[in-house]
Amino acid sequence: MRTTGLGYGLFTGLGSSVITPDFTRQHATTDYEGFVLHVGAATIYDAHIFNLGLAVGADHLLGPDGRHWIYQHRPWFGVLFGLDLN
Repeated sequence: MRTTGLGYGLFTGLGSSVITPDFTRQHATTDYEGFVLHVGAATIYDAHIFNLGLAVGADHLLGPDGRHWIYQHRPWFGVLFGLDLN
């Protein structure tokens, strides 16, 4: 018998983003892919065969263009979906 549950936690990770002059207020001179540090929190509801959750976080571009990046430290929200295939 499976039961339902609620989970929550914090997360951090590294990712990448395409950096262009348009995303750096015309500060970057070329297009490149920059390292981004992601941080946030999430909560997930486990309902037998599927999971549903919400996440909130912020991104931090590593490198010299970070202070000009339009998404620097701006909050984002996400919806999480999961399906149990067992």
